[in-house]
Amino acid sequence: AAILSAKAAFRSGSGAVISAVPENIYSEISCNIIESVKIPLTVNSNNGIQNSENNFHAVKEKILSSDCTLIGPGVGRDVETMDFVRKIITEIKSKFIIDADGLFAFSGHTDILKNSGSEIILTPHLGEFSTLSGISKSDILNNLYDVTKSFALKNKINLLLKSSTSIFTDIDIFLINNFGKENLATFGTGDVLSGILASEFSRISSPKKAVINSLLIQGLTSEYLYNINHNSMMASDMLDVIPKIIRELQN
Repeated sequence: AAILSAKAAFRSGSGAVISAVPENIYSEISCNIIESVKIPLTVNSNNGIQNSENNFHAVKEKILSSDCTLIGPGVGRDVETMDFVRKIITEIKSKFIIDADGLFAFSGHTDILKNSGSEIILTPHLGEFSTLSGISKSDILNNLYDVTKSFALKNKINLLLKSSTSIFTDIDIFLINNFGKENLATFGTGDVLSGILASEFSRISSPKKAVINSLLIQGLTSEYLYNINHNSMMASDMLDVIPKIIRELQN
């Protein structure tokens, strides 16, 4: 997951991508993302990231010198790791995207998001949002506008709910995205989207504009590959197409 996100950020135009990864998979990550600066984080007996001062100061330095930070892909759900994620959001003010496993740190702790003072974009799929909000999937789908808008307002965040028709909402707007094909149901495409979004949000101050750009890039990449391979797509196939789509949009 972390590899896909980092590569997608590079392919979307980021000149520098820093990857903070558990030390037990440091070598694997290093071999697969040669261009990224890697920060090894110490782990506990469960191979979860330790909530230590050394780890915290290592990531804090890089977060404060970066334009945007993505937390979640491949981070795991170890109890101590979840504490570490909450500590970052509580004590560091920056631009954050929280995705995948990182979202589980805030189930029952959404007050941390509300009081963070940071510009935060959450990118859950339906199951993750159900866990995060404490609302059943059926109730979310039956009251999509009210549930998502209320959650964004209450917690002062930007919410991108990923599905076959993704929606984005914040304190002001509610947007529906219909770009992309069914090949986006393939595992890993959410990690690619997070990488695209991290790259866009690092350059654009508006979360709304960053999300719109990212969904457009992802959707058109999906449609391009669908026309070639129909549903026979892996998430990694998107990486080489992203620059082509961005060039076409710029032109």
